Amino acid sequence: MGVELPRIQEDVRQARDAESAHLEAALKIDGAKYLRLARLRDVLRDRGFNENEYFDLKLLPGTEPQLWLDLGHCVTMQPDAGTYRLSVHGVETIEPALETTSLDEIVAACSKLLARGILQMSRRDTVANQGDNVATSNRATLLYVWFTGVVTGIAALTIYAIIMKKLWF
Repeated sequence: MGVELPRIQEDVRQARDAESAHLEAALKIDGAKYLRLARLRDVLRDRGFNENEYFDLKLLPGTEPQLWLDLGHCVTMQPDAGTYRLSVHGVETIEPALETTSLDEIVAACSKLLARGILQMSRRDTVANQGDNVATSNRATLLYVWFTGVVTGIAALTIYAIIMKKLWF
């Protein structure tokens, strides 16, 4: 019994070492990908594209590092750690839009995409604000029409009373 305990401890140590070596190797591969995507994220943030709430760099265990630009566009490092892939995520498909090894090309493509998204958001905000102005204008018009109707009704009843000799002045 005294001989088995040191042997079990040795087996556990070897298994732990093997698992650590595997994890370290995986992190080295994903680490390079993560660092390249982090550099891309930093360049885009320096250009002012950090307003988007979906702009996020994800590194989850067992998955490739991903830089999400918005809800439908993602940059990954595929098929190797030196190639940027910009993908469009549809309802049922993921289609690559650009594959390049150049940081400048991927920055230009992402900048164009994010700028387009910002423009669309500002247009939606403008339309929403115009809708609020129209609603305020409609309320003011409704109040004016209602007040005019009340005044006209009181004036009409007064004229009717005078004609019918109900009011003596």
